[in-house]
Amino acid sequence: MKKNLLSLILIISTVFLCSSCKKDSAAAGNTASAANLAAGKCDIRFDYSGATSGSFASTLAISTAASSGVLYNINGSAISGLIPQITMIITPANTAVGTYAQSAAGADLPNNMVFSFTSGSNGWASGGANAAGFKIVVTAVTSNTIEGTFSGEIGNDTDLTKVTIANGSFAAKF
Repeated sequence: MKKNLLSLILIISTVFLCSSCKKDSAAAGNTASAANLAAGKCDIRFDYSGATSGSFASTLAISTAASSGVLYNINGSAISGLIPQITMIITPANTAVGTYAQSAAGADLPNNMVFSFTSGSNGWASGGANAAGFKIVVTAVTSNTIEGTFSGEIGNDTDLTKVTIANGSFAAKF
């Protein structure tokens, strides 16, 4: 009888714990949205391949979105296994809805925008290592939010490796 009761308690406890857990980072591929974000938070998601591969989904608890009045700094962080990952998007605070694409391989993004991704001790950025085709599409901007998508190659000028970003989306509330 005690054995059955103990088994029943373990099963109920497991069901309760699993159903009450809240995951605060979503899988890459889903579109990020500023509507449900707290002020000072961001949501960044994408798939990546090349020098490293996987999916990135920022963890809301350790993400930040800050505005200096001149610049937006959107910083999403996550842990992949035991490897820390950081994605940063910097853009002027007066950025409007539109497409911001590299003019040529290795070129910086227009409007002084910067995109970077670091996984462990390796990092890649828009315009690095003659990476080509990176673009950020800003789809919505309000007085305290910005949302959009991004894709293309990012590169590392030191080891000349490249990473291709696909299905990228970002949202931030300042």
